[in-house]
Amino acid sequence: MTQNLVITALGSNSPGIVHKLIGHVSNCGCNIVDSKLAIFGNEFTLIMLLSGEWNAMIQIESSLPLKSQELDLITMMKRTERHEPINYDHTIDVEVTIPDSTGLIEQFTLFFTNNNLNLAGLRSEVLTSSDNKDILKANFTLNTTLDCDLAILESELAGLCMLLNAEYQFMVENKVATS
Repeated sequence: MTQNLVITALGSNSPGIVHKLIGHVSNCGCNIVDSKLAIFGNEFTLIMLLSGEWNAMIQIESSLPLKSQELDLITMMKRTERHEPINYDHTIDVEVTIPDSTGLIEQFTLFFTNNNLNLAGLRSEVLTSSDNKDILKANFTLNTTLDCDLAILESELAGLCMLLNAEYQFMVENKVATS
């Protein structure tokens, strides 16, 4: 029976480090079902969903701590079930550009939570403007169902952005089949 395991690895970015970690995963007999890699400063982080038979999971769980030490990585593991995606009716992409300050991402995630939106993706970075001011650029990917009134949602988002002095883009992908 196939088992599933999520691994998160964090370490100094250097040529070949990800290859060594992925090679170890493969040598244990695990398949990488999904993965995401990001670079933050001089560090990389890699998140993987692995699948494999029981013995492969035991092998990776027991050998990864030693391999992590060898590669100077911090790793975490957690057993899980394979994700079965929910079929949402709409995907909303919101891009926000705003003078940076502490707590902005939290304000937007609270807004999305209070509007029963499923946060499916988040990417943010602070850029320096031509006048040397820090600007936050954040992209949120959200999922929702047909009962969400998109016009009201965008209006409320516009109000929040006006209050925070933010510019925004609101793009909806309609996944509803029409006949």
